[in-house]
This record gives sequence, C-alpha cells and structure tokens, in this order.
Amino acid sequence: MDPIKFQNILNAAAENPMMTFAPGPTDIEEPIETESGGGMVKVTIDTEGLFSSIVIDPLLLDKENVHHLEQLLKAAINNARAQFQIELNKLARDQIMDQLPNKDQLGSMVSDVLSKFKP
Repeated sequence: MDPIKFQNILNAAAENPMMTFAPGPTDIEEPIETESGGGMVKVTIDTEGLFSSIVIDPLLLDKENVHHLEQLLKAAINNARAQFQIELNKLARDQIMDQLPNKDQLGSMVSDVLSKFKP
C-alpha cells in the first residue's frame, strides 16, 4: 500500500468537520443478553449500555451458594460488557468507513497490505 495515498485519506477525514466517529448511545438497536452457569444467571444491557435486568435462578439463593453466585454474576456482567463493546466498535468502524472519501479504494489498499503478510 502506498503510505501517501493512505495518509491523504486520513487527512481528508480529519479535515471534514461533518465526520463523526463515535456512535451515539442509541445506535445499538437491540439489548444484549448474556448468561453464565448454563443460564442460572442472565444479564441484560439496554441500548444505552445500562444494566436493565439481572435474573438469578432461585437455586443459587442458598447461603452455601454465595461464592458460586458471585462468580456467576461477575462472569455474566463481564460477558455483557464485552458484547456491548464489540457492538460499539462495529458501529464506530461502520461510521468511519461510510464517511471516508474513496472508501471503495480503501478496501483494495487494505487487501494489498494484508496480502504482504501471508506466508
């Protein structure tokens, strides 16, 4: 890939005041639900990234299961946060690609670069 061409694309993107790269809080279309412990703990994050639901199987509400419940909650919450971040990253990438000038050429430039790293 020609670094000058790529730099020109980046410069054009930086000079365009209409370009926005961060998705808004409502750009994610569906809530994200994850689970842990085979569904014993379920966590839902709404489209704004807030925890909207935590469902715990009643079997975990025994004093002897406190440590197990804590571990399952932590796993479900971390999974939900990770999925939310993945969705935000996809939206940001799509917005960047949609607003770049010569975006059709960018795909071929990326392919050229990647082909140089193949064995």
